[in-house]
Amino acid sequence: ALAPDAVGLEAFFAEEADRLLAACEAQPSSAPAFTAIGSLMFIEKHAPESLQRRLRERFALGLRSSSASVRRACVDLIGGHEVSKDAVARSAVVACLKDRDWRVRALAESTLAGEGLLPQGYRVPLLDRVRRKMLNWTNYV
Repeated sequence: ALAPDAVGLEAFFAEEADRLLAACEAQPSSAPAFTAIGSLMFIEKHAPESLQRRLRERFALGLRSSSASVRRACVDLIGGHEVSKDAVARSAVVACLKDRDWRVRALAESTLAGEGLLPQGYRVPLLDRVRRKMLNWTNYV
């Protein structure tokens, strides 16, 4: 319901992203916290470029988290905000292709492939391909 008013609520959405990221970081196995941050996906189609830039910055920082759940959420959420427009965000997502968590790698590959940004010659590791077929890799927690 708030998405169409994203232009007027830019500060609110940026602060809410910060608050939810902090909640996810504090409770990395809390499904409600990750459900809440996942709800920020609704804003993708309505966010002005200035808000998308702010969100990309916040999610790019979250990619450095020690929590794989937080990195999963951030790499998934950053994907809706045109990483092709932001060299820092793009390189942060590319770095996730080598993350120690296979689900972060899968989400990074999906994000980059969606924008045609996969590094030339990149191949999904065989074990990751098997995991994607057999396991759910889209959940954050």
